[in-house]
Amino acid sequence: MEPPEDVNRQAIDRAIRFIEHRARSKSETRDRLMRWGYSSDASNQVVAYLESCGLLDDQQFATVFLGEMLRKGFGFNRVRGELLRKKLERDLVEEVLGEYSLDEELGRAVGLAGQLAAKFDIDDSTILRRKMMGYLTRRGYSRDVALEACRRACDIDT
Repeated sequence: MEPPEDVNRQAIDRAIRFIEHRARSKSETRDRLMRWGYSSDASNQVVAYLESCGLLDDQQFATVFLGEMLRKGFGFNRVRGELLRKKLERDLVEEVLGEYSLDEELGRAVGLAGQLAAKFDIDDSTILRRKMMGYLTRRGYSRDVALEACRRACDIDT
């Protein structure tokens, strides 16, 4: 598909190179074009063109990004924050997070807590639980999920 005459070909080429590296949201691409010195209008035209070609799709991006975050073992709060940081619309973020299973989240948290318990040779369960809690909450798990994961991991360990 050939771009319209009024769309800057150089901006399109730069944007394509930018999104070839990894998937990007429309807002990330628009912001990068503007940082490179293209006007707001030119950036919007390029993003609209790339979207019409199927190269930018925020729904698909959000779904893929959610999967990547889950594979890396991040919790709900961290995933939500990262999706919003990618400047996706709130409605889209909430829609994509509707696919997020809170039941599976506890399983992931227990697995991470178990790995951490095996990694550290700490006899004091209070220190071990504190380390596990800190680690899990930094990864975006809620306090309740982290507490339950620590409890289960320590029960398995003993």
